Amino acid sequence: MKDAETKVNGGVYYEYAASLAEEGNYIDAAASYEKVIALETVADEYKDAADKAKECYFNQAEKLYGEKKYTEAAEYYTKAGDYTGAAEKVKECSYMNGETLAEQKKYDEAVKAYETAGDYKDAADKIKECYYNNASDKMEAKEYAAAKELFLKSEYSDYSDKANECLIKQAETYLADKKFEDAIKTYGEVDSKYKDCTKKIDSAYTKWGSSLYKSKDYKGAVEKYEQVTKKDVTDKINKAKAAYVKDHKDRSDETTMSYLCDLRYADYGSAEDDYTKLIGWTVESFVNDKLDDYKNKKTSADSSKTIYVHTMYLNENDASMSLKGYVIYSDGTKSNDITFGEVKNRYTTWMSIDPSSAIKGDATLYVYDDTDKLVEKFTFTIK
Repeated sequence: MKDAETKVNGGVYYEYAASLAEEGNYIDAAASYEKVIALETVADEYKDAADKAKECYFNQAEKLYGEKKYTEAAEYYTKAGDYTGAAEKVKECSYMNGETLAEQKKYDEAVKAYETAGDYKDAADKIKECYYNNASDKMEAKEYAAAKELFLKSEYSDYSDKANECLIKQAETYLADKKFEDAIKTYGEVDSKYKDCTKKIDSAYTKWGSSLYKSKDYKGAVEKYEQVTKKDVTDKINKAKAAYVKDHKDRSDETTMSYLCDLRYADYGSAEDDYTKLIGWTVESFVNDKLDDYKNKKTSADSSKTIYVHTMYLNENDASMSLKGYVIYSDGTKSNDITFGEVKNRYTTWMSIDPSSAIKGDATLYVYDDTDKLVEKFTFTIK
């Protein structure tokens, strides 16, 4: 009857869809257009139903975009497929979503949105800015480790300086909490072009040493004080060594003997008397460039000449010692062992260093008796 066949072949759905679209009900309109598409037979005048459906989805997306509902809008722009400008609008929605999330400081979500936006506008720079701003917030919250990583990831603005600033603040936090090792390690990570942290590292080692000294770990204190490079902490080192010796007056304790040797050459306190009482000998070492010169006593020698390392032994009884000695050079290498048999009162032993094997820097003589107990330790400089 009349156009019944046409109506059956898409007309009903098509016209209904058109009326829905006119009312602004784009979602239902698109669904009705899709029913036309699904029919086996479609009248020619309704074969643009697919394009009409895409147009409805596009219009719905535009409506949502205007309401700043960018996530939902992107969904309908996507459904619009190849409809004019829809693909670019999907990117734009992701970008605008990123802008909204960034303003709300939801940086992780914003980054994902900008990444989805791909090459739209300055999305790549916006990602960097998100990392930077996130880092700044974490820095303000004293989350320095996380902030540093985000600054480096951002590669935005003055990110490098900010990352180094985070390292310094993190190190200061560690130092305040007496986490000395962590503080020193973190200071060491600071780029020297940004700031030379040598003094701060020295300060950390000094505080670490003082902390160990207070807890009576004198050996540990000495080890930390000796790591200080720019500031003179000799008095602190000597004080810690003397405290260790006082608590460990044992001839068989090599640390005690080593410290006593250092202290007596530094003419510190009662070290000379304490050493003599423990070992029973008066021992003195020195260097010069003459085999038989026992008057010219130096603590440094010229590497251009043969160096003689002399050690004099004094004892008021008939005791004797069988000794062996060697030198450790500044680079850590060790000389051959030299044996000195039956050393008695007023004996002087010597070791020679040929100019060809002399390594410049501080070298240390070690002498042990036949029970492997330290008798002498003497540090001298090869120039």
